[in-house]
Amino acid sequence: MRSGALPRVLVGVLLFVAAIAAAVAYLRPLMFSGLNLYDEGIILYGAARVMRGDLPYRDFWTQYSPAQYYFLAALFSVTGKLVMAARWWDVLVRAALAVALYLL
Repeated sequence: MRSGALPRVLVGVLLFVAAIAAAVAYLRPLMFSGLNLYDEGIILYGAARVMRGDLPYRDFWTQYSPAQYYFLAALFSVTGKLVMAARWWDVLVRAALAVALYLL
């Protein structure tokens, strides 16, 4: 490992924590609001269909990637079909993406 790699990873971890904190502060009022039926509803319903055994693009059409449905279906099988679980998953994925782009 290079000598400068550890501080860069530490900065990435700190940015991840800061991104989560900023997302929570920004999204807190929205987290407890009503369901966004278009985008959020399509993804949640698609994940529920995947849990029942349907396959994206074969059993239902979608403009989103199938991995989103499979990850949410797995999350729902652990937590139950909770909108809040899906919203927290979204926050974590976006924060991780921001840190990955920074590190690149």
